[in-house]
Amino acid sequence: MRDSLSLTNTWLFGAGIDRVVWLRDARSGRLRWRTSVGKASSPDKGSQPHYPQLIVAKGQVLFGGGNGDSTGEVIALCAADGKHMWRRTLPGKQVFEIARSGDVVVAATQESIFGLSATTGKILWQAEVYQGRQIVPHGETLILLHQGGDSFGAAGLDRKTGKVLWSESILGTNSVEFRVAGDLVHVIGSRAVEEGQDDGTTLFVPTPGEVRTVSTESNHVQWTRTLQPLSASSSLAGEGFLYLSSGDRLLALNSDTGKTAWSIPLPEPEISPEMILHDGLLIVRFPVPDDGTYPVLGLDPKTGKERWRLEIELTAELISGPPGMVLTNTAGAKVIAIDTTVGEVIWSTPMKGAVQIAAADLVYAHDGEEITVYDVATGDLLYG
Repeated sequence: MRDSLSLTNTWLFGAGIDRVVWLRDARSGRLRWRTSVGKASSPDKGSQPHYPQLIVAKGQVLFGGGNGDSTGEVIALCAADGKHMWRRTLPGKQVFEIARSGDVVVAATQESIFGLSATTGKILWQAEVYQGRQIVPHGETLILLHQGGDSFGAAGLDRKTGKVLWSESILGTNSVEFRVAGDLVHVIGSRAVEEGQDDGTTLFVPTPGEVRTVSTESNHVQWTRTLQPLSASSSLAGEGFLYLSSGDRLLALNSDTGKTAWSIPLPEPEISPEMILHDGLLIVRFPVPDDGTYPVLGLDPKTGKERWRLEIELTAELISGPPGMVLTNTAGAKVIAIDTTVGEVIWSTPMKGAVQIAAADLVYAHDGEEITVYDVATGDLLYG
């Protein structure tokens, strides 16, 4: 659902499974315009509804991709009035993801990546990349994940031509993620093997994974490290470091060299902590209980020194708020605001759905049907 909302200055753009795109005043909720991009098809029994992506840039709203797409369409609307600018149907029957880089709109299908003119929707180029995902524009390069057979990896494409500038596949991995910081792309691969059990069942047992770091200036690998079992999804790059869990430790690797800068023990081996960088802190949420509560830590990102620790109920994710605050969704649709200066709860309140966006002085929550807006300072409901 988060991909179907876009907060731009004082305006909130949104779309739903009804394929209607709208623009509202971000503070009052007043509707500015509402445009249908075509009748929503009835999902097959057991299939998921379509939650589209929305991208707002340079006076244009792009609609397409997202979970459950079955149209293969990318649609451009005028951001000012919602009028149709162009519509493009791509081969493949399904668009998984869209992005925009300068004057190029990028769309990923099952077997190809397409570059479209942002002005007309004309197909400028097509690159054969199987199951391209998580497209990140980075200067003149498009960075994305891909899969070929049993091989997972990441690649960099020239945004103007679609030419593959570099491609790194990490053999034997079960999942791969990448993290971008400056001119470096950290490709992180997790591995696990099947082991038979005495009762006839099989378990996936984690084995050492690999980090491979590519320079976007040279398009070559700058360093590689094999580490104790890694969680590819639980990693973060920034402040000159790559943070990731490895075996029974949380590590900070120097981005340029891959050498370990610091490490601290994890509450349990091979867990997947969630991390964000906010207010000059590395804030870490551990998904394992400690005497019935779950620890959230504020760490010095350069040394790993613990600045504060807060024990709260089961949390779902961390969301950066305004300076001095981080939010977390919890079980039962409760939201907690944490003071990042001292690690104390500012407020805790039930909300109608999970927080999707926290910006300036407002919090936007969505329950799949309705958007509600709250005061970020108090958690009080404003409208919805």
